[in-house]
Amino acid sequence: MYRSKCRCQSRSAIEDQPYSVEADEKPALAVVRELEGESSRYGTVDYVNGPPRRSRYKPWGIPLITFIQFIVLVWELSSAAGIVPIGLVAVETREPVPVFTNKQRRPQVIMDVDVEANILIGPDTKFLIQHGAKFVPCMRPDLEYERKKMEQKKQEESDVCCAVIHYQACGMLNKTRCLSKDVTGIVLGGMTSFCNTSQSLFCSNVELRPCCSDIYGACNITSELYCKYSSGIWAKDLEPGLCGASSCLSKVCGSTSSMEGRPNEWWRVITALFLSGGFISFLMISSVQLYLGIRLEREAGTVRVVLLYFISGIGGYIVSSALVPRSPAVGANGAVMGLLGCVLLELLQYRTVMVDFWKELSKLGFIVALFFSIGLLPNVDNWCNIGGLVFGIPVAIIFMPYLSFTVEEGEDRRRSIMLYVMIPSLFILSLLAVIFFYNSTECYWCYWLNV
Repeated sequence: MYRSKCRCQSRSAIEDQPYSVEADEKPALAVVRELEGESSRYGTVDYVNGPPRRSRYKPWGIPLITFIQFIVLVWELSSAAGIVPIGLVAVETREPVPVFTNKQRRPQVIMDVDVEANILIGPDTKFLIQHGAKFVPCMRPDLEYERKKMEQKKQEESDVCCAVIHYQACGMLNKTRCLSKDVTGIVLGGMTSFCNTSQSLFCSNVELRPCCSDIYGACNITSELYCKYSSGIWAKDLEPGLCGASSCLSKVCGSTSSMEGRPNEWWRVITALFLSGGFISFLMISSVQLYLGIRLEREAGTVRVVLLYFISGIGGYIVSSALVPRSPAVGANGAVMGLLGCVLLELLQYRTVMVDFWKELSKLGFIVALFFSIGLLPNVDNWCNIGGLVFGIPVAIIFMPYLSFTVEEGEDRRRSIMLYVMIPSLFILSLLAVIFFYNSTECYWCYWLNV
């Protein structure tokens, strides 16, 4: 991958050196230069690992993954959610919204509505969570979410079925609120069955249902339009009931069945790799992904690089899930950091015979800085970057046969020792990540790295 001038041997001396079949199996990744004064049919000459040769593999794995990610991005931008307002902070609007009924002719209130913005030119967070983003409350039981659920149930113990006469609407409300001047309702009973149109002459419209107002479990009893304008998710398929008894988590996660108490969507660590926070993040991540991935595939083959890609990406999301479970995230940045870790190891291996070592190292440093800058934006995670790099280094040493950190005799012995160390290390690292994912408590200071 790295092309530089060799400063240690002349051309004639190198051409006289014998080489073996084993040497030809090594990739021409470093310390190569073009023939001076003449062209070679191979284009480059490897002055360390053997004679000139063509790349052995045709890259197709990383380009195919990038194409799939592009198709998913087009689907995101063309979906019903579409592109939300572009910006870093929510856009505030004022709308006339009916609180207790879904009919526009009824009395309304002027409501300040905060519409989520996305600087990356893409959909909102709720859409991404519903379609596979990394969000731990959908992946395993979340203690904070369960605590809020219990608090809601306790607060709703005194709620009653309230018929709001002026609006001809029924729903479960706090008794004090039901009898207040703003509502002027009639208490029909203390059970949800009283809010049934077939049992009450007052309930001609059962229009007050649980509204999941954010992704963290907040819930209110209100009308569908009020819920819509407040960017909530209305439980229209549920019988009129209490927030504590509703399945807000299923609505937030986009699940077709109830997830209360037993969320297990572990596959989000995979699907999140194919989603994008927006057009800008996709453009940045995919550009680096193709730049690094194609070059690695040419030298190491598609199978090795794709394994490195997915193990790094999944490992990055597991680390992120364990440390910042309530921070939604999408994107392949962790997987690309794994590829970057492999390239960094190659660079370090050939550092003693490269003239432009510091130039190449500065390029990788720029990519790292770029990715950590992206990680400060919404729905992109810096802990996923760190996790992908941590997993990518041992995986690269295991799967890339040319990484031995020596160009001298004894390479096979050193590589064997590295494999004996790295294979158990990767297993222990994976085991610890899974254990922490299912058993860790929330790391509150870790959120500062994501802003």
